[in-house]
Amino acid sequence: ASVAAPSNGTYSNQALNFTVNYSAAVTVTGTPYFTLSGGNISAHVSYVSGSGTTALVFRYTLGYYDWATSGGLSVASPIQLNGGTMVATSGGATAFRTFTPPSLSGVHIRDACSVVDGNDSSCAGCDGVPNSGASYDACGVCGGNGSSCGGGGPVCGSSGSCNVGSSSNYVDHSGHCQTWTCTQGSSTDCGTGGG
Repeated sequence: ASVAAPSNGTYSNQALNFTVNYSAAVTVTGTPYFTLSGGNISAHVSYVSGSGTTALVFRYTLGYYDWATSGGLSVASPIQLNGGTMVATSGGATAFRTFTPPSLSGVHIRDACSVVDGNDSSCAGCDGVPNSGASYDACGVCGGNGSSCGGGGPVCGSSGSCNVGSSSNYVDHSGHCQTWTCTQGSSTDCGTGGG
């Protein structure tokens, strides 16, 4: 068998299709696979179509956080049956599953930071500093802790009194900034229009 690599190019959250070519038609059952590795990828490239033909398509779909540096991707022989079968359509002889791995030097992956051949290390936080991990809080403050949404507002489930029509901001259980408006003179409800 010979294996054709995906077309040269840059991929992100896309399918990498490999074509396993035989000189005679092969019938496939189950989901045979071979392995793909490089960067943070260690995955199965699984059979998807072509049974009964000479060209079998195997696929791995890149995830958002998959990355590999330039020239870092490789596939490994042999094809694993994974409980399935691969036999010659005519005669039923077992199909060869070993192959010479194709070059993947023209296949480039865009990482989660949108860097081609990157390794996710250059993603900047909201402060513009790579790898800072800084993010916006529920109040829209870079690196904030959600405490700047306003006067604190009521605590959900607490009781007390308030002035009808008054409002304040608070951080809900999901970390989102919400506005609470007093409608009945008490603060037993934290929802908009509660009270």
